[in-house]
Amino acid sequence: MPKKFTDNEAIHGDLSAFNRKLYAGQLAELNSMVEDMNAKGDPYLLGATISPLDLYSLTLMRWGGIAGIDPTANNPELWTHIQNVAKHPAVAEVVARERLKLNMFQPSN
Repeated sequence: MPKKFTDNEAIHGDLSAFNRKLYAGQLAELNSMVEDMNAKGDPYLLGATISPLDLYSLTLMRWGGIAGIDPTANNPELWTHIQNVAKHPAVAEVVARERLKLNMFQPSN
């Protein structure tokens, strides 16, 4: 959302690219956390119970797609985890009720 930070349209593209790179790094960090979770045999990021971190990870992954980051390409462990979080009964109910699409990525033409 470069318009939120400057009205100089000449740098909107640079701001978007810079922040997309930062966001991709944050998703990669979450992916590493999921790798650690998997190595421990835990079903969720903080252990045996779903937590706000798992739920927010789902949101961040969806937003990554909106930002042009393909969730299936660079963070496979995180993508698998998000799909598993979405199967939790309470989460599945919200996903269905709100008609949420987990993968918001739209390839550019």
